[in-house]
Amino acid sequence: MSQPGEVDEKEVVENLLLSTEFRGFYDKERPRAGHIKWCYNPNLRKQYAADAMHIADPDMKCKKIILTRFPVNIEDAHIVAHEIVHAIFSEEKNTVIIYERPKPNPSLRPYLGSMLEDPLVDTLLCKKYNFDLSRDYLRGILILEDEFKNWREPENPLNRLGNAFNLANQMVCWRLIEDPKMRRRWDNFLVWYSDPNRCPSTSQFARELVAIMDHHKLETLDQRRMVCSEVIEKYHLEKNLDLKNKFHVDLQSNFDECP
Repeated sequence: MSQPGEVDEKEVVENLLLSTEFRGFYDKERPRAGHIKWCYNPNLRKQYAADAMHIADPDMKCKKIILTRFPVNIEDAHIVAHEIVHAIFSEEKNTVIIYERPKPNPSLRPYLGSMLEDPLVDTLLCKKYNFDLSRDYLRGILILEDEFKNWREPENPLNRLGNAFNLANQMVCWRLIEDPKMRRRWDNFLVWYSDPNRCPSTSQFARELVAIMDHHKLETLDQRRMVCSEVIEKYHLEKNLDLKNKFHVDLQSNFDECP
């Protein structure tokens, strides 16, 4: 069993390069991401319900990708490629930097940031490199179904909103899936999730967020900033999140302390 800590990129991608889609993507796009520090931390899933995560330092000069599984299997090709594209966004200064008051809610900033970028990331991987997103998207449904099977949405509105960022993200990304059977699976999940006895408020927030994204679009950095600003204003998050570092948060320490 591998121990948490830094890992070598060659070992990370060794099996992934057996995937035609990943090799085509990696050869073409990896140089755009600059230097990446790769880490293995199996506790990431408990913290953020994620299989991998990209983190950049505040100046976006150093980037880190944290994996919950190592060695990496070929089935993780999309997951790893997805985080590399986030690293490209950071390297090319094409990402919205969101500042937060120290620990207002652990899911607000990362889930909002993902909501702004994930649809663009997966559109690139799907349309340009023919990645099949269905397997990982279905796994996302199964995770949420398991989490909410015997648990209703949280009473804290910030917690509900954090969950809504995640759900709205998936609602937009699922538009990339054309298979009718998979689409029905997603539609049925939304009906289940939105049940009045489960997560009605979170679902309503998510629909509102999708409407904001559809109105402003996400293609350019300015459009994503407009979405982010409207979300902060609409849900009165000015005391929690901002696009300017008015909270004087030491983001560098947050970057350094991640294993």
